[in-house]
Amino acid sequence: MASSQFTCSGIAVIAWPERLAEVREALGRLEGVEVHHEDAASGRLVVTQVAGSVDEQMDGLRRIQRLDGVLAADLVYHVSEELEA
Repeated sequence: MASSQFTCSGIAVIAWPERLAEVREALGRLEGVEVHHEDAASGRLVVTQVAGSVDEQMDGLRRIQRLDGVLAADLVYHVSEELEA
């Protein structure tokens, strides 16, 4: 039986506070990424990312880290499960 992988990561993002709206919008355009909380004063966002493999998760984290206006993006939590097809 074939199997696939489900991965979900929690990511803490710190953006320049004056660019928070721009970063939030850019995050919203990334596949599998959802913003759950933001603090406008500090420029911090709590984000989850769902992907089909650990490699895709890491590629997504690197994309987030390279977004204009992002100071830092760090993996806080990660879960991975094999799914039976």
